[in-house]
Amino acid sequence: MKHFSTFLIVFFTITFIHSQGWPQINFPGEGMYGSICPFGEDLVYLMVDNGMFYTSYDGGLNWVETNTGVQKNFYDMVFFDEDLGFAVGNNGTIIKTMDAGQNWDIVSSGTTENLFSIAMISLNDIWIVGHHGVVLHSTNGGNNWILDNSISSEQLNSVEFKGSHGYIAGNNGTLLYTTDYGTTWNPIALSTTDDLFSLNITANNTQVLAGQVDEDYLQYRGDLVFKTEDNSNWTNYYVPYYLDMGVSKLYFLNDNVGFYLDAAAAFCNCSFMKIYKTYDSGETWSLSYSASTYNSNSPFFGGFSDLAFVNDSLGYAYVSSKFF
Repeated sequence: MKHFSTFLIVFFTITFIHSQGWPQINFPGEGMYGSICPFGEDLVYLMVDNGMFYTSYDGGLNWVETNTGVQKNFYDMVFFDEDLGFAVGNNGTIIKTMDAGQNWDIVSSGTTENLFSIAMISLNDIWIVGHHGVVLHSTNGGNNWILDNSISSEQLNSVEFKGSHGYIAGNNGTLLYTTDYGTTWNPIALSTTDDLFSLNITANNTQVLAGQVDEDYLQYRGDLVFKTEDNSNWTNYYVPYYLDMGVSKLYFLNDNVGFYLDAAAAFCNCSFMKIYKTYDSGETWSLSYSASTYNSNSPFFGGFSDLAFVNDSLGYAYVSSKFF
């Protein structure tokens, strides 16, 4: 059941956090949306609103700003290696870099629908999903895209692959599954009509977060997780959240270790962010990070967030705070 309410946020900041004890990183940019791609100990890429791209060569201590020249909101980003990357966003926008983000080119997508998630199986096997059931597939390094909107009519929020196996999660309980690299997609009937997002595929488990996705502002709020080990039998469990926003991002490093991010803000100029961690595949969760503020210049808001890890001990969390 969708039971989340909305807080009207009028402040505007970004919080960007590093996982080694979760010290807060000073970030010079700002934005409501964004995506993180870390490489190794020091190299980190971040895309935020209006096509502003940032690179850090020292683990987030300092940032180099690059204007992509494409003034769109970007919701997801993926890099094949340190040089080749893609970002997807509003109005069917796909941009591509071949020089580590120094220059970006627009790639025609064949649609004007918003694009929310991108997954790269290999250089010649890339998938994108978006609004109104849009599914895009490239077999030539992202230079051209095949549009298919016959799989679903729902908003599709997440796409993930592990080898030949992949999932697409969308609104109103939409969950699709493939075992042949996306040649065929089959629906999975879960016991919910909630919106699905934040897919995670590990060696032996698949987990997906259920709740509510605001289609106007793309805010994610969930507290129910569906989980399977064999794709036939699905169990579910609830994760606790603070106030009334719900969890915006779920991320599993492996079958057992996972994190989720929960944040909210309100008219009182007070806000908070919490990151929880599990060691037992979601059976139990413990607090990994907590922050709160009564300073209107730096509220946390978790309706859109991102978690990304380099390895078991090094990762980054990003949370924005602008909501109309």
